[in-house]
Amino acid sequence: MQDREAAVASPEGVPRWTFRANWFRVAAWSLFWLVTLWGTGKGLMLIVTNAPHAMHDFVAPYSGARCLVLGCDPYDPAQVRQTFTEAGGQSNDMAEKWSYTPPVYPPSTLVELLPFTLLNYHRARIAWFLLSTAAFIASFLLWTGFLVPAYRPWMALLGALLRASYAAAFAAEAGQTSFIAVGLAVIALWCFIRGRYKFSGIICLGVAMGLKPQLAGLVFLYLILGPVFRRSAVKSAIIAIALLVIGGAWVSLSAPSKNWRVELSQQIKMTEQPGAVNDPSTANRFAPDIVNAQAAWVLITGDPFTYNLLSYLLFAALLIPFVMKTWRGAETNTRMFVALGAIACIGILPVYHRVYDLLILLLTFPSLICFFVQRRKFRWIAAGATFVALIPASMIARIPRFLALNFVWHFQSLAVITLAVTWVFAMYVREEQCEAVYVN
Repeated sequence: MQDREAAVASPEGVPRWTFRANWFRVAAWSLFWLVTLWGTGKGLMLIVTNAPHAMHDFVAPYSGARCLVLGCDPYDPAQVRQTFTEAGGQSNDMAEKWSYTPPVYPPSTLVELLPFTLLNYHRARIAWFLLSTAAFIASFLLWTGFLVPAYRPWMALLGALLRASYAAAFAAEAGQTSFIAVGLAVIALWCFIRGRYKFSGIICLGVAMGLKPQLAGLVFLYLILGPVFRRSAVKSAIIAIALLVIGGAWVSLSAPSKNWRVELSQQIKMTEQPGAVNDPSTANRFAPDIVNAQAAWVLITGDPFTYNLLSYLLFAALLIPFVMKTWRGAETNTRMFVALGAIACIGILPVYHRVYDLLILLLTFPSLICFFVQRRKFRWIAAGATFVALIPASMIARIPRFLALNFVWHFQSLAVITLAVTWVFAMYVREEQCEAVYVN
């Protein structure tokens, strides 16, 4: 790999005093594990006690997959809901309204969730929660391995912020596919960059794109642009497409769901109507959870055509320089991580993303640490925007729901835009190899 042949920092190049701060290392990792275990325990407690609406985002894909097995229509809300009830689901397990979690997942997602349909709903959601948590922890620890040991405590602090964030709390407690999709995508990246277990990496990325294409696809976009990783990216895409084709053929050949494309399109359009769950305007009470660029532009104009156009233009203005810089491959490991940070933020801007998708900001952490190691002038902008994007759930809980959501709405989308601009700018700023990251 070209990046491995570039100038690479080693632990010997780190100031000796950083290795002596054992108290800081212990404190940072203790905080990470305490926050992680607390979040996991809280999520399990909500499930075990059957708290209202716990894991509600898992209802639609699980019920759709089960519906696929039973031969009913996984894109007909009435049939999906009936299947959910027959699997042991209760009205208390769903969102406040069924329209808040409509069946809009691609057929590939339904195929991947087939193993969970062997369990009733309440057992399946426990298995899903534990698997998602394991994927998150594994991906974080692997990603931390790219840092020199002296700087890993800072990664642990960022990990604690991520796990305590509103994004992680929402993803875990709602049973969102984003939680496991990000974990699998990051694990795949680790395999490709390290040049180890490539087959496992291909599987992980293919499955992640099948679950959440608009999120794991960001990792694919970076990989397909770089000549070093292109072959692996293509193989992952083949797996994702195969899953989509299998699922699409299954629902198409089943008589009850032969019109699934029309139904899926109708469901998506319904979610975008004024006041519906995907509407970024003030008419939607859940609009503050939307973090793509539309949620920021809607503060200026309420016209869907205008705020969509502005979002796409902003996306293009950032994507073009990203592609130009990434096409020939990263010159150094530092540039590689900066590029990953850039695409993680750029990719959120143009299409629908909710707050739980901000878990992808894990990709930006190595570069953020490098900004401080190199004393970049814009390091505090990046750090501040990262904190605002990942506002801890405990801070949200102390504010009345309406005010909290509007607080998030005004700042989280703007924070993502700020991060995207910052990382693209960083790609074009001349810098030396960062001593905090290394690839062996």
